[in-house]
Amino acid sequence: MGAETQLLVVIYEEIETHFSNHPFIAVRPVNGSPPDQYEVTYSIQGICKDDSGRLQHSSRHVVSISIPFGFPHFPPHCRPLTPIFHPDFDPAAISLGEFWINGRSIPDLIVFISRMINGELFSIENSFNREAAAWYRDHADRLPFARLEGHSAANTDASLPRESPAEPIEIDMLEDAACHPGLSEIGLVRTDLSAKTQSDNAAANLAQKPDPEVDMETIWLLSGQKRFYQLRNILKNFTGHMTLDGIEELVDRMNTSIHEARQIHREGEEFEHRGFPAKALEKYTAVEELVSDFPKIEEDIRRTGQAKDLLGDWVQGKEDTHPQEPASHTSKSGTKKQKRHSGDAPPTDRSESKPNRLQLSRINFMPVAIFAGLMIITAPPAYVYFSDTGRYNRAEQLYSECTAQLNTRRFKEASQDCSAALKLAQDITIIKKQEGTELIGKIDALLNSEDLRQGLVGNILVNGTYLPRSLADSLINTQKNIKEGDRLASGADWEKAIEVYKNGILALEKEQKIDPSVLGELKSKLHRSQTHLSIEKGNDTMTKKEWQKAIDHFNDALVHLQPLPPEERKEFMASLQPQLNRSTFQLLKQQGDELFASSDWTGAFTSFQEAISLGGKLDQSERSTLNSIQIDIVRAELYTTIKEGKAAFANNEWDEAIEKFARASKILMDNPGLLNQEDADRNLRKLSRIMLQASIIRDQQKVEKLIAEKRYTEARKDLQQIAMYIDSSPLKSEKEFEAIRRKISATIDTTLKAQVISDKISYLEDHFQAIFAENYSAAPPESLISPVITFIKEEDDKLVFKMRCTENGKGKPLNLIMYYSFKKTTGTWAFHSNTDE
Repeated sequence: MGAETQLLVVIYEEIETHFSNHPFIAVRPVNGSPPDQYEVTYSIQGICKDDSGRLQHSSRHVVSISIPFGFPHFPPHCRPLTPIFHPDFDPAAISLGEFWINGRSIPDLIVFISRMINGELFSIENSFNREAAAWYRDHADRLPFARLEGHSAANTDASLPRESPAEPIEIDMLEDAACHPGLSEIGLVRTDLSAKTQSDNAAANLAQKPDPEVDMETIWLLSGQKRFYQLRNILKNFTGHMTLDGIEELVDRMNTSIHEARQIHREGEEFEHRGFPAKALEKYTAVEELVSDFPKIEEDIRRTGQAKDLLGDWVQGKEDTHPQEPASHTSKSGTKKQKRHSGDAPPTDRSESKPNRLQLSRINFMPVAIFAGLMIITAPPAYVYFSDTGRYNRAEQLYSECTAQLNTRRFKEASQDCSAALKLAQDITIIKKQEGTELIGKIDALLNSEDLRQGLVGNILVNGTYLPRSLADSLINTQKNIKEGDRLASGADWEKAIEVYKNGILALEKEQKIDPSVLGELKSKLHRSQTHLSIEKGNDTMTKKEWQKAIDHFNDALVHLQPLPPEERKEFMASLQPQLNRSTFQLLKQQGDELFASSDWTGAFTSFQEAISLGGKLDQSERSTLNSIQIDIVRAELYTTIKEGKAAFANNEWDEAIEKFARASKILMDNPGLLNQEDADRNLRKLSRIMLQASIIRDQQKVEKLIAEKRYTEARKDLQQIAMYIDSSPLKSEKEFEAIRRKISATIDTTLKAQVISDKISYLEDHFQAIFAENYSAAPPESLISPVITFIKEEDDKLVFKMRCTENGKGKPLNLIMYYSFKKTTGTWAFHSNTDE
């Protein structure tokens, strides 16, 4: 079994599986074995136009689907067999738009057409039927006509809308409320469009076109959704006209709900202004539950919800109407007494501060006197000891602080601390004298150090050079950033490293005194990291088969590595170029496959050829794909040629069509592995038939023109050529060509006869004067003019002609008529006496 035949068998089995027991789609094969043409009957609600031009609801629609040669690359041909009223339907075809791509199945297409008939899918722009497009656009709120539950091809348990007799629909009346009962009677179910969208559309239509007859379905829908503001806008134009049951209760409910919602909303605003978002959120939520389309209520809920999540209730105290701060207490006499907090000190008892005279009187003063004497003797040496020790300790502390200030580049503070430390050290007299002298040396060294002196004038040591503080700080920060960037780069965190390097470059470029080599090295690190990042992204997108993105990343890498040293560029290119070649190859193949699937054979052919040109640059693992691409190239060339042939055939360019189909036949014969033998033979036979048809049509058109010009000999020659085409064709035994061959033979005979008659008429026109003079002796030949020769009939073996001319003598002109015959058996002319025509 050939591939094409097998494909038709698979399609037939898929259709049987999906639609053998379908509730509202019936599919019947009508041609071929296995079938390549089907007739699909849809028992669903749709619209058709009757012979009088009126629109009618119909629950039966029939569509023909034919599977062409080259399927699935050439889409099926679909046309309606019943007068379906739809923007994408005309009597000759159904526009599938972007639906058909390689991979779609015939069951998918059958279900797709059912959704079109049902009003789910339609085009407004570039439609086949502009009248239908306008109707569908104006009545979008009534579409689709029914809900087809589970209407995928795989689900045959779809619910069937119940049928009813078709009823006429006037295009300008379908917006009237009177149509609603009809729609419900034929089993239409509203689709799963959001109720809000339905109600909005309906409300907009009613608001724009006031009419005493209101769409009650929309009104009750809005009421059920509690969209009372929108409902009020609709009803305010119609209240005076309405006498329907329940409308007064509905209006009362609407007004009451709006009034209550406004009151609750004001309470919510009050809570929000006082700083209680949680309470305000409760009120706003209650408003939305009461009137779902209350103005800006969604924004209120969102705002207070965010405030509650972020801040909570930020006002302290109880949530009463007028929260008060803790007040001071007032005594009975009217004076205010401040309330003492737990952290305050207790009041002082004045009685405890008074000295106790009894206790003083009991003190023994003798030990006190002895102690005072000892203090007088020991005080001077103790003072020196404690004084020098204190000065030294304080000087040492200030020296340490001076050193710390210098290290943190707080030079002024360091100078002050060291100067104070030096003064204290110099004041040491006896105790710690040696240590003080050593400390003075350290302090002097620090005060006279280059770091401090340069720092005091605003310079800082950086890389062995004293620089102005601003420049030094910039350079130091940049060095820190570079170290951080290097750390990130060593961990392959390229994006963060790039950001750090860029910031460092921006900082250095502002300073004119920076060594250019420092900036150059930093830029090299940036380019290196950018190259690594682009390659990493390219490899990542390759794993996802996002070939174009991978190519873009690899090309970015090529740009980034250009400033790097040659040896480093070479090292990068060794890993980068193969990946770029592979991504380009895969992208071209992918594009070729997509163009092939969309029947753009020329584009596919070009992409495949470009992919082949990269074959020599690929790894061995990739080259196995080249064979399949070679086959795809041949297929693309074949389908391109067939497509061009069809286009030429449709434009009556017969020689071009024949040349293209002949080329397609040659491609098939030169590539026996392209299709299996059965499919190849079948397709070659199809191509032969098309070429033979084109040749016959071309020469027949030429023959008709020659006959019209009475060039019978040339016409007969071309007819014989057509007969030769048919006689030499292996298709000559087919009924179509047998009938054409018989017709050609008859035309040859007719043309031969016409040639004979034409020759005889020419003879009589050349000799009419002599013939008339012979039979009318009274008429001088030179007076005979304006001959008219007419073939009358064939009688036995004679050809009878009627001759007429005008005698233009001395008197009034006379018309002369004579019948003359040619005898075919003897080849002689004679006067013919029988004048019956």
